[in-house]
Amino acid sequence: MHLRDLLRTRVLRYTAIAVMAFSVGSASVVLAAGSGAMQLPTFRLADGTNPEQYAKVDAAGNVQVAVANQPSTQQVSGAVSVNNFPSTQNVSVTGGAVRTTPTVATRQVERFFGPLDAGEGGSSSFTTLNASYINVTSISGDVEVDVRGPLGRVFRAFLGDNEVHMISLTQQIPVNIIEAHCTNVILPCAAVVYIVGD
Repeated sequence: MHLRDLLRTRVLRYTAIAVMAFSVGSASVVLAAGSGAMQLPTFRLADGTNPEQYAKVDAAGNVQVAVANQPSTQQVSGAVSVNNFPSTQNVSVTGGAVRTTPTVATRQVERFFGPLDAGEGGSSSFTTLNASYINVTSISGDVEVDVRGPLGRVFRAFLGDNEVHMISLTQQIPVNIIEAHCTNVILPCAAVVYIVGD
């Protein structure tokens, strides 16, 4: 073999090695220049009928899903948490009306019960009053007082000796009966009930 043939073979061999090394080095430099790390491919979820509509992903990487065409009412089992209500709500009242303006009390009912013996009770009825304020005071002993109306019990108080219970009603409620019961075991009781309304 001649020196020229030997050189030609080695030169071709080294040239081939140099070209391969340059190619690998170039690829490494291109990846390094991308952003310092290897770039992963991007995947997108799109609508099957409209590929321009992509699925949305939140900051935690969760796909956002909206469900439409559901029945107007749904049956739910388990615990349900509801929040983010608007600051004002529409209200619908069935079987009556909500007053939006304050009313002036034009009537009052005052009833005294006593002395009631231990375990004894009493009641008093009156013309129906739309109550807005109820005050019950135990003058002596332990007393149970119920204030009732056409719709049933409106107010119940269990009072100890010399206790006072009162309530201001945000919506007037019709009342027409007061019942008092002495819950003492031995001594008598006495109480007074005062109702204001119109």
